[in-house]
Amino acid sequence: MVIRYRNRHRPKGGEPVAVRAVLRDDDLFIHVTYSIAPEHHVFRGGTDLDADVCEGYDLGLVDIITDTHGGKTKAPDFYARKERDIARLQRQIAALDDDSPKRRKKERQLSRICDGIRRRRDGFLEHLADEMLEGHTFVAIENLKIRKMIEKEDNTVPRRKRYTEVSLGALTRKLERKAEKSDALVLKVNPAYTTRTCSRCGHVGDHIPLTTRMFGCPICGLEMDRDQNAALNILGSGMGTLRLSAEPSG
Repeated sequence: MVIRYRNRHRPKGGEPVAVRAVLRDDDLFIHVTYSIAPEHHVFRGGTDLDADVCEGYDLGLVDIITDTHGGKTKAPDFYARKERDIARLQRQIAALDDDSPKRRKKERQLSRICDGIRRRRDGFLEHLADEMLEGHTFVAIENLKIRKMIEKEDNTVPRRKRYTEVSLGALTRKLERKAEKSDALVLKVNPAYTTRTCSRCGHVGDHIPLTTRMFGCPICGLEMDRDQNAALNILGSGMGTLRLSAEPSG
């Protein structure tokens, strides 16, 4: 018997502690649980954080994350790859009689494709959350209102599909859950003006259209990838919030 497996990422320092086999339809899935000993600790009441263990991330629909060093991870396209197959099966199912054997067969095929997309997306986000936390004790991200962003009247159908594809809400939840287990801190900051603010001098410029991918500051002359500039502002905002929370009151 041959078992094919995907998402073979093993967390750094992780030791397998449990294996579970799940049979779903005709597919066998193996779930491996790892135990990770905390390597980094953050004092939640203090501000003694080394810049090397802090990171800020800008979240997006094309590049799902951009860090403060300009590193980017492309958004997945698991649904887009199977969209034609899904549409074809949906048309075939609609043309068949209810409860017919052929219709049930097509429905099983459609369900298998959709389950495969969900599994691949979930594995991708799990791996990405691990990478975002690796070596970091403090991570700042945007506090995005995903539902409000999706429901905007000017959103096109392709753009709404991109929100489903990247699943930024699911990524944030996975990141926070993993951070709790590794004793790291994830702080969500207000995303307002992070794109149009200069990360060097703090000048707040005019709105930057999505088609403009570079940030340019008219005051200090900084030129930088717009998402990297936003990531630097997100990290700075998060660090500022952390310092304020650590200051004694009164």
